[in-house]
Amino acid sequence: MHIMEESFPEHAVSLRHGRGVDSVLDEICRDYETLSIDLQEAERSEGRLDRGYQVKLRDSLKGLREEILARLRML
Repeated sequence: MHIMEESFPEHAVSLRHGRGVDSVLDEICRDYETLSIDLQEAERSEGRLDRGYQVKLRDSLKGLREEILARLRML
């Protein structure tokens, strides 16, 4: 399943539409997707990557999530 649909199942349709008409939302979503993949890889490489890095990724994802939801409210 697509990262954005997994992370925002209740907003899947709005996100698809919004990304097509709002370049800022699209950029934020691309950042969210990239960091989600980075976090998945960090979690799989148990012990090889610093736990602090995973915490930073989660914090960044939380901030991006808030930005995405705020942007959707503006559409």
